[in-house]
Amino acid sequence: MTKKTLETFYNDNIKNDFLNQFKNEGTKHVYRRIFDKSKHLEEENEKDLLDFDEVLLELLFENYICPKTKQSARTYGNVIASYIQWGLDNGYRKNIHKSNNIISILHERQDYFTSFVKDQHSLYLSKDEIEAILFRLVNAQDSFIIQALFDGIQGKKVSELTLLTEEQLEEAVRNDNIITLIDSDGNMRKIKLDDMTINLGRIASREPEYYKKNGQVDFLDASKETIRLAKSKYVLKPTATSKERQGKPVSHYTVYNRLEMIKSLEEFEEYKESLNTKNIVRSGMLYEAKKLLDEGKELDRYAIEKICVKFGMSYKWSLRDFLNEETVNEVYA
Repeated sequence: MTKKTLETFYNDNIKNDFLNQFKNEGTKHVYRRIFDKSKHLEEENEKDLLDFDEVLLELLFENYICPKTKQSARTYGNVIASYIQWGLDNGYRKNIHKSNNIISILHERQDYFTSFVKDQHSLYLSKDEIEAILFRLVNAQDSFIIQALFDGIQGKKVSELTLLTEEQLEEAVRNDNIITLIDSDGNMRKIKLDDMTINLGRIASREPEYYKKNGQVDFLDASKETIRLAKSKYVLKPTATSKERQGKPVSHYTVYNRLEMIKSLEEFEEYKESLNTKNIVRSGMLYEAKKLLDEGKELDRYAIEKICVKFGMSYKWSLRDFLNEETVNEVYA
C-alpha cells in the first residue's frame, strides 16, 4: 500500500512541522487521518484546523469525522485539541484570544461532541475506530493483536498470529509487505499486509515488559505495574514467569485473555461487543469490502471470495449476512 504524502493536506508545511515531533508511526497515522478528514473544510473556509472555531469544529465532527462511539468522539476531540494547543504554543494559531475557549470545549465539553455519534450499537469497527483504540493502548503486544486480526492474520485458533515470528515480518519488509503465514497444521499462505501491521509487529516483538491492565493498575494493589516478557523468536510473547513456555509461542488463550482484559477497561466499554476475534476479523473484511466499493466494484461472489482469500477463509453464502453494501454503509456512514 502506498502511503499518502503530507502534500495532500491543507498547509502541509505546518502539519509536517507538527508530525515531525512524533517518533511513533502509529501516532502520526492517527493525526494524518484527522488531517485527511479536515482537508475539504479547511480549503472551503481557507482556514487551517488550527484556527477552527466552534462552528467549524461542529461541521467537522458531524459531516467528516462522523464518530461511531462516544469514546472515538472523545479521542478525536483530544487529538484535535493537542494540535490546536501545539499551534498556540508555536505561534501558528491566528485567533489567539479564542484558543483557550476552543481547547476548553474539546477537553471539558467532550460529551457535546458525542452528540454526533451515529451508531453506538454496531458489532463492527471501522478503520478509524480501530485506530482510535490502538491510539489508547499502552502495549504494542495488545495493539498488534487487534491490528493483525483486522488485517487478515488469524488461522486455526489464531495460530497464524501466535506462531508469527519477527523474521517473517522482516521477510515481508524485504518483499513489498507480502508475508508468508503458517498455521498450527503447517498450512502456508501469502497475503499483503498494511504498513501499520508490520510496524506494530516489529515494535511488539521488541517490547521488554508488559503493562498490566493497560497501565491502570491500582496503586493500592500490591502487584507490580509491569511484568517482564520472555525472550523468544515469536512476536507475541509469554511472561517471563511462565517458565514452561520459555521460547515457545503463546497459546490462543493468551490472545483471547488480552482482548478480554481490554474489554474490561472502562475506556473501552463501548467497544465491548466488537472486541473479540470474530468481530475484529469481520471488521477487517468490511474494510476490504469498502475499498472495493470505493473502486466502483460490486460485492458479488467474486469480490467476496477475494476478501475470503485475504482472511484465509472459504466462501460461504452466509457471509453475505454481514458482508454486504448495507453493512459497509452502516459502519462507514
